[in-house]
Amino acid sequence: MEDELPHPSSLSIFRGRLGVEGHKQIFAELVTQAREHGLVKDRLRLKDATHIIADVAVPTTLALLSQARDKLLAAAEPFDPVRVVGERARLDVLRLSTEGGDVEQRLVARVTHLREIVAWLDELTPPEDAQENRAWQRLIAVRRLAHKILADQDHPKAGDRTRSVVDSDVRCGKHHQWYDGYLLDVMMDPDSEIITALDVLPANGDEAANARTWCGRNKRSRAITSRPCRSTVSRSKGRCCGNWNPREFALDLYVPPSPKPPRNTSHRKRSRRSHSGQSDVSGRADHLQPRP
Repeated sequence: MEDELPHPSSLSIFRGRLGVEGHKQIFAELVTQAREHGLVKDRLRLKDATHIIADVAVPTTLALLSQARDKLLAAAEPFDPVRVVGERARLDVLRLSTEGGDVEQRLVARVTHLREIVAWLDELTPPEDAQENRAWQRLIAVRRLAHKILADQDHPKAGDRTRSVVDSDVRCGKHHQWYDGYLLDVMMDPDSEIITALDVLPANGDEAANARTWCGRNKRSRAITSRPCRSTVSRSKGRCCGNWNPREFALDLYVPPSPKPPRNTSHRKRSRRSHSGQSDVSGRADHLQPRP
């Protein structure tokens, strides 16, 4: 009763100390103990994914290119500060030269500038401690993101477009309607209702790849998807459903059949052209008579 209350930041500090890998280890250990005590029977495994809307401001293409360029120059500054100063001065000239121009002209200029910066950084000599150097690893990650954004501009209809430089996993996906965010992929034991696996994917992530990892490697199990195979396999994220080897994974895959649409029993009107050039209408209704 005399002790002080825990500080509100204690849980945040604890989660920070655990990190991502620590949380995964604790989660896996809890599921393992649940199996050892017979709570998780693995008689059946239910898997589904739902959408999560990202809490980010989706910028315009011009703003996205500018953010990627600024982030790239900031990451490259520890390794070639003189070149970074020169690129920033060149950026001022670029802004003046394209000021008042149309959007397409400004877009082409910024794509060209970003492409030249990426080409310079591709040839940058890594430091001796590249694997342990956090600044270099940060530069590699930002450079990879810049390559992805440039590829999106080269292939605008390819899909899988990067939506934010703040979180590169944010993608544009469709779950009943279009959204920008992620997929929360969950597997549950139906007897105990204990979640046995979960993962956060980009909005257009491959759910089937998670199913290959989670389902039936050690024990005979059945995986039931909550959506018809037609709506999953026809997309790229479900393409590996058809490549599963039952002998390799000891897996029975059951996909509920797609409901058939109701038949349209309404009478269709037919129109035909007479020899005189007038249109005759015929149908099953008695009140429809040919034109005189």
